[in-house]
Amino acid sequence: MNILPVVTVSALLLAALLIAIFKGSRPPQPVPSNPTAPKRAKFAALVPVVCAVFSYTTFKLLDLYLTVHLAPSKPFAIPMRVGWFVGVIAPWFVGVYFAYMTARAANKVLRAIGALEVVICLL
Repeated sequence: MNILPVVTVSALLLAALLIAIFKGSRPPQPVPSNPTAPKRAKFAALVPVVCAVFSYTTFKLLDLYLTVHLAPSKPFAIPMRVGWFVGVIAPWFVGVYFAYMTARAANKVLRAIGALEVVICLL
């Protein structure tokens, strides 16, 4: 029963985001004068996926460690903070950057994928 409030709040946040997007819709933005090349945009579309997998793996490894030890020991506190930065925070920023690069592609499909990746990374 604890999952019900989480699902409800998540659905309400998603609904509010969609209402804000469609209510405040502007005309489509033109393709930038210097769009991302198609080959580079394809590569940039894969980077956020790799970053998400890397972050998920970091979460699972820290969870595995904490379930065994219940709390990190004092000598492990600094490497855990570094691991948190390297495994979660840095990949998030890299993922958002490359998703934005994909969203600036000349190809409409890659632009849509990039925009979706930006929204997913920000959520």
